Amino acid sequence: MSTPAVTPPIEGLPPGAIVRPISPAAAAQPPIEGLPPGAIVKPITGYQGPMTSTGIAAPQGTSTAGEAWNALKDTVSDLGTGAAQGAANTVGSSIAGTARLLRHLPYMNRVIPESGIQALEAQTAERSSPENTTQAIGKGAEQVGEFMLPGAGEEEATARALPYLSRLGPLAKPLARIGYQAATTGAVNAAQGGSPTAGAVTGAIGGGIGEGLRAAAPAVAESALGITKRMRGYGKTPGVAALEETSGLLPGTIEKQANAVNTGLTSKIQNMAAAHQGSVSLQPAIDVIDNEISKATAQNNAQAVQQLNNVRDALTKNITTGQPIPVDQTATGALDLKRGLRNQFIKNWNPEISKGPAGFAAQRGSGAIDQGLDTALGPDFQSANQRVSSLIPVAERSESLERDPSLAQKAAQRMAAHTGALIGSAALGTAGYQKAGIPGAVGGVISGAALPELLASPEIQMFAARALHNPSLLLNLLRGSGLQLDRSNQQPEQQTAQQ
Repeated sequence: MSTPAVTPPIEGLPPGAIVRPISPAAAAQPPIEGLPPGAIVKPITGYQGPMTSTGIAAPQGTSTAGEAWNALKDTVSDLGTGAAQGAANTVGSSIAGTARLLRHLPYMNRVIPESGIQALEAQTAERSSPENTTQAIGKGAEQVGEFMLPGAGEEEATARALPYLSRLGPLAKPLARIGYQAATTGAVNAAQGGSPTAGAVTGAIGGGIGEGLRAAAPAVAESALGITKRMRGYGKTPGVAALEETSGLLPGTIEKQANAVNTGLTSKIQNMAAAHQGSVSLQPAIDVIDNEISKATAQNNAQAVQQLNNVRDALTKNITTGQPIPVDQTATGALDLKRGLRNQFIKNWNPEISKGPAGFAAQRGSGAIDQGLDTALGPDFQSANQRVSSLIPVAERSESLERDPSLAQKAAQRMAAHTGALIGSAALGTAGYQKAGIPGAVGGVISGAALPELLASPEIQMFAARALHNPSLLLNLLRGSGLQLDRSNQQPEQQTAQQ
């Protein structure tokens, strides 16, 4: 039986204390100031930087701005990766879908095996699967963006389809647009691996909603400009003209754009009238005025009869010679007499004339001459003439609105008026005072006076009208976003069907 080695006592330690030897690696470390010789310093897990003498990690030199920059780069990188995954999904799904269609052709099922298509779909799914939320957002944004692409060709495709839908009359263009939306949305959804039927139905529903919004847009535009029922007479469409012939929001801008278009159209109309070889009768316009004279005579309205006779003279008596004006006129002569009728009685600064019996009769007589010119010169002249007639009230009302008080002046007038218009200002002022004291009260009162005027302003109303008139961007965004959910629901069904 061996005798255990006796360890000599170490000064400062109690009897029987066990001392473990220092490992060679630890013994090789240089001594750290403030620590006893041989003491071991354990680094913080995962930390690779310098240590202090107490074993606590020293602060790194990375700034908050640097960390934010690195985070931003990672986010952008993940978004780009997600977008690439979306593109890969579309390409792979398109090829697989096309291959499946080709398999329905004779003998193609031998050339294109189902196993190859399934392998492509599996590889597409693997390469287009996001690894984190940011990549998923990038992929979703790319997929939704693909639904925006067909919108660029909508107008051209619609124009090509219209000749085949002419029997539908005014419904031709809306139905052509709805059909285009159904076809393209179904195709894009199928290319991304979704259901073509679900895509087509969604596109048709969205197209129908879009046509409803477009139909409401002209009324909103006319409200913005203050177009009256009288200004829409004789087939004029000032709301449509404001939306399609101009692009501005401010009344002054709309006026300039409308006048510029009218200048070009007027020159075209003048040239077409000069080239016409036939004649245009003034008799329908004279008959309209004579009918109004008969009504005023029956009412013994001497003032109205006098005004109406002046209107009749504008079409029947030469102001220079006093001789009768021939009823049958050249197209240029009829056009000039129509303009003279408008300038003298319809655009007259005196409301007793422009808005009285003379103005009403002149407007009806002018419309009768327009109809005669349209019939004599044909569809091209009729289209240009219609555009001019519709743009005239747009330009006139825009000019009038441009002279109206500014938004600040209207708000001040509202605050100065002793009416119920200040109820909103008082309510917002009280709420502002409770939140932020005197400054909040002042802001609330001003907002209460300015907000109603802002919402009723021509600029805001025209912005709303233009948004309604061209809703494709918003609808495509909603369609694309909604169909992402459909695609995720369709994938399990497709996998089951393939098995």
